[in-house]
Amino acid sequence: MFCHHHRNIRNRHREILSIAPIYDIILSGLEPGDSVRLARTCKTAREAVNDFFSRGYNIDKLLLRFFPDPNLFRRLQARTATLISGSSALQFLDRVFYPDSDLDLYTPRRGAREVGKWILSQGYSYCSTEQSPDFSESVDDLLEDEIPDDYVRGTSYKTTGIAGVYEFRKGPLVVQLIAARRSPFHAITCFHSTVVMNFITYEGAYSLYPRATFDDRIAASNAAITDKELRCLSKYRARGWAIVTDVTILGSKSKDIFRAGEIRWVLDSHTWRIPLGELDLPVRKITQCSIALENDPSLANSWKFDKEGKINNTTGAFIVSKLLKYHYMVGDSTLLRLIVRFLAKQGEMQFRMLELEGLGCESAKDNELWAWWDGGVLNKYREYFDKLNRLPARTKPIYRGVR
Repeated sequence: MFCHHHRNIRNRHREILSIAPIYDIILSGLEPGDSVRLARTCKTAREAVNDFFSRGYNIDKLLLRFFPDPNLFRRLQARTATLISGSSALQFLDRVFYPDSDLDLYTPRRGAREVGKWILSQGYSYCSTEQSPDFSESVDDLLEDEIPDDYVRGTSYKTTGIAGVYEFRKGPLVVQLIAARRSPFHAITCFHSTVVMNFITYEGAYSLYPRATFDDRIAASNAAITDKELRCLSKYRARGWAIVTDVTILGSKSKDIFRAGEIRWVLDSHTWRIPLGELDLPVRKITQCSIALENDPSLANSWKFDKEGKINNTTGAFIVSKLLKYHYMVGDSTLLRLIVRFLAKQGEMQFRMLELEGLGCESAKDNELWAWWDGGVLNKYREYFDKLNRLPARTKPIYRGVR
């Protein structure tokens, strides 16, 4: 009798999760993490959540507010390794809307000109400042100068990861273009707190600390906080997030929701990933001799978040090479050695080829036959990460994105 009753309840649950108007009402009232956990209970629930997510997390709705052709912008993202971040990414993942919010775009320094010109082509006007009166000239200066960490052109942003900030307006709409000093991913991990450590590539939306951000509504401050950032944190406190300056005060919870002290990977099970709609793209090879990039380069990053002295901090080594178009943050020393060894050997051969051709080292970046190895770094990252995942797990993953 009990088994029969239990079977009827299960069948009723499956029936409810098979009717879109009904499960839309249910899922719209759940926190993102609860939806993810519901998806793990059975195939019907997974299909319902995936269907709801495909509509509830529609990137076109976000982009159409700023640009008439979302796919055109996403192709620009793919071409320039530009990320959407800041409050725009948080709103998208949290399924909320903050009135008068800007669109924050983070791009590598060398992509700033192309992205800025594209924004201008969409009917926006550049907002000149005393430090940056002309966009083109300012971008030229940005590329020519080595920007020290304690200087940013025309803004009071904390400067650790940012080289320049450019504002574009069209009526009430505002697009902020942030040129990253090292990489867009690094700039994001330099944010004032974990609540805004989320980003959107051309192919997916990612939250680095989803359980803390969306389940527990706790944000850990990151590094020393400026007065401007303190005002930002006050906004997020007013929106319901508790701000903690020392993750160790949370005890074992700091391990659960921040994975404090652990090496983190963009691809790990503690990152929440939402795939976006399919996008028709050509093979992404920087030059004809380069390894194709199958994903956005932001995926080939790892880091560590922990208490450092009196403050929380995000750390990782950088891989910078004339064989790489982009810069990468690496938290795993073994992977770092593997990649550096390859780049040293490969670089020796490629620079010898330049010498034989009578060309200098500085000609490499403009040489159409130069081989860039970003695609290889991403492949090595995936291989190394998959190998680690085959090892016995010490901790059970707590927050896995719906696939």
